[in-house]
Amino acid sequence: MKLHANHRTCPSSRLLMCRRVLEQGWTIAEAAEAAGCSARTAAKWLRRFREGDKALLDRSSRPHRSPNRLPQERVVAIEALRRVRMTAAEIAEVLGLPLSTVSRWLKRIGLGKRSRLEPLEPPNRYERRHPGELVHVDIKKLARISVRGAGHRMLGHGVRGSQYSKRIDGRQRRLTGYEYLHVMIDDHSRLAYAELLGDLTAACAIAFLRRAVAWFAERGVEVRAVMSDNGSCYVADSYRSALAQLGLRTSERARIGPAPMAKSRG
Repeated sequence: MKLHANHRTCPSSRLLMCRRVLEQGWTIAEAAEAAGCSARTAAKWLRRFREGDKALLDRSSRPHRSPNRLPQERVVAIEALRRVRMTAAEIAEVLGLPLSTVSRWLKRIGLGKRSRLEPLEPPNRYERRHPGELVHVDIKKLARISVRGAGHRMLGHGVRGSQYSKRIDGRQRRLTGYEYLHVMIDDHSRLAYAELLGDLTAACAIAFLRRAVAWFAERGVEVRAVMSDNGSCYVADSYRSALAQLGLRTSERARIGPAPMAKSRG
């Protein structure tokens, strides 16, 4: 059941109103005031309860009759013509209907696009045969919220006024701006390691790589190859050198896409 956002009563409070009136001798006005609704609303639920409605749920606002609704045989004709790959404009011309009506009904029956006529392809999921055979690394850029509270749009500051700064470790650093979530995920087990860091430079990515490989090793997973996108930190020579020092495979196949698939995951 979905209640209206401004609804004052729910099935439990409606039942309580009815019991107060029928069993405890309350007046309708008293029960309505206690529930925070009008006497007319309380009388409505009391009437429905007396008629045998014990659930006291909201009824649909849809009318019992829709004289202007498109006849069902026309809807069947629209679907049949769509099945032979006719466009909405062609169907509208054949049936003598407005294009907007045909388009609306095609969307309702799930054929708004002709591509829906073909069955959906099953998801092509895969996994590697062994843990550590291939791991994925990536970075997610996240907006940092200032420690001073709300942003400049709420406080009325300009963009420059919202960039509060503080001297940290001898350097002037902005408290607002961005931070970066570095993530490494094992392709076989989906075991993940992540760190929230302040930059996305090659040096930062290398430090994360070393810590992540060590973290996986502590759990018995020997990382052998790394796959990433072409982010500037991942294509840097220093990052490639770090991969070589750790003995990680850096072939193009590892960077572009998966090697032979092992088994489907459904």
